[in-house]
Amino acid sequence: LQKLGYMPAEDGSGLVEDWMNFEQLKELAATINKDGMFDPATSPSDVNILHHTDMIANVKLDAAWGIDYIHLSRNSGKWMIMNVIWEMPSK
Repeated sequence: LQKLGYMPAEDGSGLVEDWMNFEQLKELAATINKDGMFDPATSPSDVNILHHTDMIANVKLDAAWGIDYIHLSRNSGKWMIMNVIWEMPSK
């Protein structure tokens, strides 16, 4: 699994790449909302299956933190995330 994201540079000069591997993504998922930044009841989230076959799928997630495009494959009957590419919304 690889996750590639684009977020605003701290100095305001544009966007910077942010790469994560599986372990880093697990850590992020476990801690992203520890400070209550996102209210699960009111945070926007919209999932759209853009295309799928028996073995692969492409999904778009619009969420409070930005937009994710997710590639999945079916492995032994179970859907698994293979890649994620995302971008934070511009301010």
